[in-house]
Amino acid sequence: MPRISKLRCIPTVGASVHLNRFALSCHSRPLSSGPLALPFQRPSEACRTFSSPLVEKVIEDVTTRMTDKDLARLFENAFPNTLDTTVRWHVDGSQKKTKRKSSHRSVADGQWEGPQSFIVTGDINAEWLRDSTNQLAQYQALAPKDTQIYSLILGAINTQAEFVIESPYCNAFQPPPPSQLPATGNGQDDTVHPAYEPSRVFECKYELDSLANFLSLGNQFYASTKSEAFLTPRWYMALDTVMAVLEEQAKPTFNSSTGAFETNEYLFSRRTTAGTETLSLTGLGNPLNG
Repeated sequence: MPRISKLRCIPTVGASVHLNRFALSCHSRPLSSGPLALPFQRPSEACRTFSSPLVEKVIEDVTTRMTDKDLARLFENAFPNTLDTTVRWHVDGSQKKTKRKSSHRSVADGQWEGPQSFIVTGDINAEWLRDSTNQLAQYQALAPKDTQIYSLILGAINTQAEFVIESPYCNAFQPPPPSQLPATGNGQDDTVHPAYEPSRVFECKYELDSLANFLSLGNQFYASTKSEAFLTPRWYMALDTVMAVLEEQAKPTFNSSTGAFETNEYLFSRRTTAGTETLSLTGLGNPLNG
């Protein structure tokens, strides 16, 4: 007989160990009626990090029409998993902010304003740009019909924009300062240029697909909702930042006129025994042609 988990509500911070144990345990609902007898693996409603009535309706509509009950159980467990376990922080933007006393507008005006969403990758309390975009992809089609999903995805776009503005060469980020959630160390020995603030950044590997996924998240949102609510001054600042990084990284290693070596703006070196986890030539990487 499968062991029934006695775990109580899983905290939303530092929960990776608990979630791993939860996922490996069989829970109280009846097993699927298929030959695999798969367990129901969703946290209890009180322990889920985000909820959407429309998502629950989709699960019911889809699973009740599936003849493969094991496959239906997999869908029931997997489709809502991002909402159930990875939304560490979300605000809808309705919270009042203290007005600035100065009449002069700051370059940071608009920072962390509007809906915000911090979506962790699952087992680590940090957000990857690429991962969070794809974790939300299956809900994009629901955004026009569900204000909660709409707000969640719009918040994710706004949060990613803040990450890109501050550290565009980085791929994974700590909880946003307004969330007041604690930062997590990544346990690595990295040397990176441009320097970053460890309380804001979890990992700073420059990956073109990270920036591409920031753009993709907004593109998917617009394709589904036709809403331009994400096109804020902060988003445009993030876009300008992306374009500046792409221009910088398109430069050749050697000057095309003089042949002189030109140092790349980005350097990354990690103390590791795995060659794929660091850049060659003491962090410079392989030479680039113009």
